Amino acid sequence: MAAGSLDDMLTRVLDAVLDVFDCDRAWLIHPCVRDAPSFRVRAERTRAQWSGAAQLNVDLPLDDYNRMLMSTCLDSADPVAFEPGHNALDPHNEISERFHIRSQLTMALRPRDDDAWALGIHHCEAAHSYSAALPLFRAIGNRLADGVTTMTTTRRLQQSEERFRTLVEHAPEAIVILDAGSGMFIEANAKAINLFGLDQQTLRGNYGPLDLSPERQPDGQSSAVLATHYVQQALAGGYPTFEWTHRNAEGESVSCEVCLARLPSDPDRQLLRGSITDISERKLAERQRADLETRLAQAQKMEAIGQLTGGIAHDFNNILTVILGNLELMTEFADDREALMRYVQDASTAAAKASDLTHRLLAFARRQPLRPTSLDALALLHGMQQLLERTLGESIEVVLELGADLWMCEADGTQLEQAILNLAINARDAMGDRGRLTIRAANANLSSADTLPLEDVAPGEYVLLQVIDTGTGIAPEIQPEIFSPFFTTKEVGKGSGLGLSMVYGFVKQSRGHIRADSELGNGATISIYLPRSFSTSAVDLRTGTVMDIEPGAGEHILVVEDESQVRSLARELLTRTGYVVHEAADAGAALEVLAREPIDLLLTDVILPGDSNGPELARVARSRTPDLSVLFMSGYSRDAIRPEDDQLADVELVAKPFTGRTLAARVRAAIDGA
Repeated sequence: MAAGSLDDMLTRVLDAVLDVFDCDRAWLIHPCVRDAPSFRVRAERTRAQWSGAAQLNVDLPLDDYNRMLMSTCLDSADPVAFEPGHNALDPHNEISERFHIRSQLTMALRPRDDDAWALGIHHCEAAHSYSAALPLFRAIGNRLADGVTTMTTTRRLQQSEERFRTLVEHAPEAIVILDAGSGMFIEANAKAINLFGLDQQTLRGNYGPLDLSPERQPDGQSSAVLATHYVQQALAGGYPTFEWTHRNAEGESVSCEVCLARLPSDPDRQLLRGSITDISERKLAERQRADLETRLAQAQKMEAIGQLTGGIAHDFNNILTVILGNLELMTEFADDREALMRYVQDASTAAAKASDLTHRLLAFARRQPLRPTSLDALALLHGMQQLLERTLGESIEVVLELGADLWMCEADGTQLEQAILNLAINARDAMGDRGRLTIRAANANLSSADTLPLEDVAPGEYVLLQVIDTGTGIAPEIQPEIFSPFFTTKEVGKGSGLGLSMVYGFVKQSRGHIRADSELGNGATISIYLPRSFSTSAVDLRTGTVMDIEPGAGEHILVVEDESQVRSLARELLTRTGYVVHEAADAGAALEVLAREPIDLLLTDVILPGDSNGPELARVARSRTPDLSVLFMSGYSRDAIRPEDDQLADVELVAKPFTGRTLAARVRAAIDGA
């Protein structure tokens, strides 16, 4: 059985069988398939005077007679003799005549994981009796079957190993075999050799992953700790895939993606296969793409700022022209009271427009000061119907479709009115001479699935307001731009493009969601989702009455404002209303005043110069005088006050710019605790 190949082994065995049994021919058939139309002799040894079938190198027909002989052999676990007086052969059969077969001994061999074989001998000179030879023939047949099993299994393993090695060697990624016990590489393909810059002899058994890695990975974590973690995952049956930075023999960093898997191993070793892909080029491309995106965003931002400054400068220049011109007229016609009042009114109107313009900017930036309340949107929309009809004109039909059981919503009523009006005016411009504007209101539940693709929207209950027009619709290519703070389809100088952006900012600042749906030629629907309010009371926005303001009774107010003109204006307004006013330009000066004067109300700007701001000043002041009333003023939103601070939870905000009546009302309410 020490033959170098299967064929060598078969030849040696048949030579031995020929001599041991003193026969004329010894042969092996493979495969033995009883339903096949023919068969072939796989190996054969004969005496010189008797030719054999193997020499002909042809398939022999498997006729009915020879199929019977083969079946008899395959159906038996022992050797089957065909001899005179017992299973005598048909002397007239074509194969018997052709090869001069007088008697035959055959045994089926069944190697593991293979088709059946048949071992046989012929006597050609004269028939032979095989009864005495059966035990030895059986033993030789069994040993030969074992040998065939060993040889075919070995050959298959060798072929499998060759295929595996070919696959590994020509794989597009680097492949290594790691001995988890020693931490060393024991095998590596050509790609791995090139990756690490070491030859096979040097790498195997002398280097492991940690020898070819920096002390820490790019994220700052220890390479040793991470490597242990991933190895343990693989040993437990996992397939960890991760990014890793290696260092080659030249000390150069190589960005890689690594996948580990446990291999069947011997009892003494735990082996892992590592597939390593060099992703340096991909990483470089990602960095270049990120850099290009950053540059593009910067370029777009600069372009947007240019558009903004153009539109805003145009509007502000118009406003300033009105204000400056009317101020000049006031000085020239100071004695003409009727004209003077007209100039004052025109200047005030222009200033209000300037205030509205800054509010639009702050709305998109989500820094507009809002006063959210529990709002009855049903009442608000009913109250707006006449305003909308007057604003849009007789050619536009205004239709309200309002749910009877509409929930209260949490929003600033004034800003919501302005948002609805802005959307209505945009819809009028899209409809032209004639059309229908529908305002629809309903309750809505947004599930987690609904809000998953949305930004900054929590699942829950909302009040849905929709403004639907029959206009020309919005072209698909500009739909993503309509809420941009600088986007407008109007001519240059006809608007700053802040209308829809103001609505967007207001809705987002109200913790809601806004969406536009449109098809070109089929109108547009703008949907606003505002959070439901569970308060039992709501603000009635329909009265619109101006309440009388109770004057001051000599209460002491400390005004803290770094802008001297604003500080002087607040002092003048409050002094005329009946208060005693103290001033400070920063937090330090304010604390000095608080230490020496009996202050009833601290009126402070949110943003102050130096290391302290308005909220911090208020905290220090209240730590000294817990019952001190506080009122903030700012052009930014109430978020700057950080209302989550319990010490300032009751503090309100008066938004800049303010009128004397607004300031007086807010001061009175803060002092009275209203």
